[in-house]
This record gives sequence, C-alpha cells and structure tokens, in this order.
Amino acid sequence: MSNLILPSYKGGFARNAAESANPNLWKGLVGLWSPSLGPTGLTLFDHASRKNHGTLTNMDQATDWVVSGSPWNGYALNYDASNDRVVIQDAPALNISINISVGVWFKKALADDVRQFIAAKGTGIAGPTDDWWMEVQSDDTLRFAIHKAGGAGRVHSPTLSVADTDWHFGLGTYDGAVVRLFLDGVEAGSGTAFAGTMQNPGNVMVIGTVGVQDGLTWNGLIGSVALWSRIIVPSESRQLYEQPHAIIQPRSRIVVPAAAVAATIVVLRRRREAA
Repeated sequence: MSNLILPSYKGGFARNAAESANPNLWKGLVGLWSPSLGPTGLTLFDHASRKNHGTLTNMDQATDWVVSGSPWNGYALNYDASNDRVVIQDAPALNISINISVGVWFKKALADDVRQFIAAKGTGIAGPTDDWWMEVQSDDTLRFAIHKAGGAGRVHSPTLSVADTDWHFGLGTYDGAVVRLFLDGVEAGSGTAFAGTMQNPGNVMVIGTVGVQDGLTWNGLIGSVALWSRIIVPSESRQLYEQPHAIIQPRSRIVVPAAAVAATIVVLRRRREAA
C-alpha cells in the first residue's frame, strides 16, 4: 500500500514543479511562505525558489511557531495583535502590476469586530503607497484590495463573512479587468470591475499587518501565503482549499516500513542460497 507523505522538512516536500504532485500550481508562482513545514527560527523561508525569505519581527521563535490544528496538521505562526509581523524585502519578482493572485490560510483568535490585516504589500502610511492587501474588516468580512497606479484610488473585491475562529483559505486575484475574492474555494459575487494597472512603488511585503501599522496587526494564526504572477482559476482555488499541501505535495511514493525491507532482503538472500 502506498502512503501519501505530508510535506515537512523531516519527511520531504516538493521544491519545484517537477517534484510536485500538482505542477500546475507552480506556474507563475513567485513566492511561497509555508510555516507548516516546521520551525525555522526567525526566518520564514520562501519555497518558490526565489529566495525572498521573510524575517520574523517582534516575534518569539520559541513560542510563535505553534502546532496549529490546521487542515495540514503542521505548524503556523501566531500573531499577537500588537506588533508581530513577517517582513519580506522588496524584490523584482514581487512587483506585479497586473495578473496577480494572493492566497492565504488564516485563523482568527477571536470572533470580534476588529479590522486586521493578514498580508499586504505597501507601507500602510497612506493609500497611494500600497500595492495590494488582504484584510478582515471590522464587520468580520474578508476582502482583497488593490491600489490603482498613479495614486488614483483603491479597488475592493466583494466581501464574504468570516465571523468565526475556524481555519479559512482566502484568495484574491486581479486580471486587469476584475478584482475577485474567493473564500474556501467559493467566489464572492462576480468581482469588482476595474480596467487598469496596480500601483507598484516597490514596497516591502508584510505578513501579519500592512507596512509599519501596529494598530492593524493580525490576532491569530497564519499558515501558508502564496503569490502568483498569473490568475489562479476557480478550479485551482478549490484545489488549494481542498488540498492545503497541494503546491508542495511531493509526487506519490511507496512508503515501506524498515522491518518489511529487512524481511524482504532475508527472503531474497535465502532464495539465492537455495539456488
């Protein structure tokens, strides 16, 4: 019988499309930060082969890596609603003006009415300095937003309720015509029309808040965050929700217990001796 190995640093994981059971999800992948693989101190590694690693800031490496009870049965990072964040420095691959998809696994600590950011690219000081962001608003709804190029205002997706403390998968996309949001594989409405390009001033990307804003910091757990320079289609959104390990899931392999291997060797040896 073959067993599917859950991705981890110890058990192995797909490092590229060729090793992945779902190579389609590597197309256009420019960033993948997956704490589920296991604790790595004050660095959250980028597994999209771009080496845009994140730095845990104002966080405790001994207590903020937690076994999450998440759909992937691995680790997540715990954010304290104060000033915890993971900072990813700006890089050319992360500067996307059109055809962008952002996917995040998240879990609120409290079912409260507080505005808080899951991930963003921007400073948070003023709207025109932001590229995109994913947030839960004060009415407990999730939304994805982009800022128009030239400081011409922002465009928000339709919203969906997250008035609970369950794990959820949010996906925001912008294809040059429509800003869309998916929650747990289901689209919110039919998107918000906007024809143009995104603001792209070369800001840092932050997981757990937006830029330098402490008052908007996430309160709860955040799992994997993925960034693509293409549009993730509805079927892939559903795939990412139903298979939390989908991107880094290695191709199926046969897992044979060590005792069974030893027994097989003994049988083969006796057959050779008998011959």
